[in-house]
Amino acid sequence: MNTSKTSTPSFEDRCSILSQFWLEQSEAPQFQQMAQYFSTFFRMAMLINFDFVVATEKGTSEINKLWDFFLEELLGDEYHGPLESLDDIIYWSKSGLFPQEEVDRVTQQGSMM
Repeated sequence: MNTSKTSTPSFEDRCSILSQFWLEQSEAPQFQQMAQYFSTFFRMAMLINFDFVVATEKGTSEINKLWDFFLEELLGDEYHGPLESLDDIIYWSKSGLFPQEEVDRVTQQGSMM
């Protein structure tokens, strides 16, 4: 993945994005299989994000693995901008993954511009 023009989100930001994705997108047909397979780790990210638990070294490692898989599945090989929110993920996502109205909403809000 080409991240040369991007900054790597902090662990906290990763947990925030993953938990928002879990809450908002996990039941969408195109994401159900991924959400179901990684449900434990999406939930772990959510619990960390909401300060219910503290990440252990193993938990951090698993969240980082999920993050890498998440980016590969949703963004593919290249993106050229910061990833600070789920809207950024939607903006840079592979064509057709998110409903066009969501992509339009993000684009109209000026995300990544």
